[in-house]
Amino acid sequence: MSYPRKNHYVPRFYLANFSSLEGKKHRLWVYEKAREPRKSTPVLEGCRKDFYAFWENGQRNTEVEAWFSNLEDAVAPLIADLVLTKRGPTQSERVRLAVFMGTLYTRTPLGRQLDDSIFAPAVTTRIKSVANDPDAFYKLYAEFDAEPSSRELAEQARQEVLSGKSDELEASEPFRLASMIQVGIQYGEVLSEMDWQFIHSPEDQRFITSDNPVICETSDPNNPRAVHLRSGPNLPNAAAWFPLASRVCLLMHRGLVPGVATAPAAAIRAINKRIMMCADKRIYASALSDGLRDAFDKHGCQLPLEKLDLRYEGQPL
Repeated sequence: MSYPRKNHYVPRFYLANFSSLEGKKHRLWVYEKAREPRKSTPVLEGCRKDFYAFWENGQRNTEVEAWFSNLEDAVAPLIADLVLTKRGPTQSERVRLAVFMGTLYTRTPLGRQLDDSIFAPAVTTRIKSVANDPDAFYKLYAEFDAEPSSRELAEQARQEVLSGKSDELEASEPFRLASMIQVGIQYGEVLSEMDWQFIHSPEDQRFITSDNPVICETSDPNNPRAVHLRSGPNLPNAAAWFPLASRVCLLMHRGLVPGVATAPAAAIRAINKRIMMCADKRIYASALSDGLRDAFDKHGCQLPLEKLDLRYEGQPL
């Protein structure tokens, strides 16, 4: 099976959940700071050419794009059903959606930048820590290999790490893409352990989304009004937000009463403000709004990478 050269880092089906129908076509409003909003379609947005492809033995390898495509095929009908029926997910559905959210955090342009500075070095550190244990290394190696792994290849890689070639490994595109997926899966595992609440908006309110749609924040126990955005989900008091569609947003937090709720208009605006602040460059909405444009110009894209505090098993990445 061949895959398109245009790789969507924000999936088309997901963007369609924030669009409006004009006839049979989904129309999407795209907002960028200091620019007039423009009308577009999910097909044209949230994508880059060959964003997940790499050259291997003279051929373009599209395994990562295929992996994402299979995941999206499994998640798209699930999100549609959760939104329509206003029910909670089963355990298997919960895991599937958590993996989608976790990898959606790492697969965007912002996530790829994080890979350059944080994720890949963190994975390299993890690989070095188990290099002296052949069994542990093989288990970890298998997690990063899209194809069935052999002991022989794993041992060859282990010897390269022991000989000091891990930096060369870290620089390779296949490794970087594998670390992007693996860290995303780990991120999703943390999200799946939180309590989930599906927040539905009132009839006159809509959620927006962005090119960085998974939001994590922590509150300060000494100052309930202080909220730190773009933090890691493993931190104490962490909460995560993920808009599923223009009428539903998923809130994840330990100790939250799980289930389905309806939030007032003020809460919807507060969630949308968070989405604006954590956006990389763009937000997406189903309608044209001067108020939304002005709010994005004021609040949008305020958090640089330097403010990120990601942790794995309690330790900074």
